[in-house]
Amino acid sequence: LETLEGQGGAASALVGGAGHAARLAGNPDLERAALAKAIDLTEDRAVRRWLEGVTLKVGS
Repeated sequence: LETLEGQGGAASALVGGAGHAARLAGNPDLERAALAKAIDLTEDRAVRRWLEGVTLKVGS
């Protein structure tokens, strides 16, 4: 997530961190919700695709 820039990037990184915390807590629903919000906030297409791929793996 270091490639994110600007306010949207910073917000996306924070939300992505919340998703990681949800994973550590064993809450896949919250992790998916955090990743979805990070995708919404991310303007970089490559990062969005990567986050979408991560979302597909949640809970597996």
